[in-house]
Amino acid sequence: MGGTLQVESVSGKGSLFTIRVSLPISTMGELPVCSIPGKRLQSRPQARFTGVRALVVEDHAINREILVELLRQLGIEAEMATNGREAVEMVRAGVYDIVFMDIQMPEMDGITATRKIRKLDRVGVDRIPILAMTAHALTGDREKSLDAGMNDHLIKPINPGALGAALRQWLPPEKCASGAATVAVADDQPVPATKPNLLSIPQLSGLDVKEGIDRLGGNKEFYLKMLRNFVAVDGYRETPAQLLQELRAGQRDEALHRVHAVRGVAANLGANELAAAASELETACRAAGNIIPFSLGEPLRVFIDSHEALMTAIGALLVHQPSTVPKPEGPAGDMAELQPLLADLKKALASDEPRPCKGILAALLQKSWPEEQQSLLAELNRLVNRYRLPEAFDLLDSGMSRGETRSSPCN
Repeated sequence: MGGTLQVESVSGKGSLFTIRVSLPISTMGELPVCSIPGKRLQSRPQARFTGVRALVVEDHAINREILVELLRQLGIEAEMATNGREAVEMVRAGVYDIVFMDIQMPEMDGITATRKIRKLDRVGVDRIPILAMTAHALTGDREKSLDAGMNDHLIKPINPGALGAALRQWLPPEKCASGAATVAVADDQPVPATKPNLLSIPQLSGLDVKEGIDRLGGNKEFYLKMLRNFVAVDGYRETPAQLLQELRAGQRDEALHRVHAVRGVAANLGANELAAAASELETACRAAGNIIPFSLGEPLRVFIDSHEALMTAIGALLVHQPSTVPKPEGPAGDMAELQPLLADLKKALASDEPRPCKGILAALLQKSWPEEQQSLLAELNRLVNRYRLPEAFDLLDSGMSRGETRSSPCN
């Protein structure tokens, strides 16, 4: 049925089994049956909301952007706050119809922020729906959210169906314009697509592309943008190194927050293997108390391996996809110079010499190149900076064989 099954277990407390299945939701009752000779009726749900102003409180950029995009698809304007302290000040100064509040955040968590919002000296602030967002689904979490003054408890990753249901439940009826459009289509004609999308994104090991796109309301372009952000942003790309550094320094809370963040982002993108590995590592970290990296053993190794494998797979995928990243503002590169420089780079990679590789790539990336070459250079640079020279060599060799380092007739 295209759904997911998730299990969370805590020794001595119990287990929670969560099943998610996408099913049609009827908000208007049964449509009347009409008869049109030679035609059939197609009902298309068009959930929309009017005049809604939302506040999204989430400290991680990708999760924040995803929720804002889902709200935009529903016709809702959303503003963003990166922590609870910002959220309190924004509610104090502005007017919002609904607030989506992450629980775990730096500076001020969602529970504390909600309590402060409910105590603000403003008319109507006590009636703003505040919906908790958390990856935890353990017994007692929902109660903690409600006790703090929240109205509901949403489990991340939040899918479009659950989001729409929550909005219909907590927004005033006059702001809900949900409905279904009924159109007549000839029996021998297919139902036309609402928006043709020619992007083809292959499935990858460790990444359920279909699930990730479905979570973003079917927006393939936006999904590719989020994948690019995931491999480009230091906070996610350098996670293994930063995590090991925090564990060695005894910074347990920082390490837990980092793993928890990756777990949420991975789940949103359909990277289920990494999300599961992050969940196991998070549980191990909490159980270990004062820990050093080596005491975590298998969970830490599986997490790092899953992270590295996913980064490599996404990087290889994005080389062949349309770029959504702005090109550098430097001068246009000379395609006649590209081939000899890449030949030098290939020799340096074959010799396992990272320093000259970095120098060549730095010079190339100071200039702007056509989209295909720019994506290839960006991924080569990422691999070289991680000292994964054999993988960079294979990628460059493959690109040169396919002609991706040469100018196309259109250029």
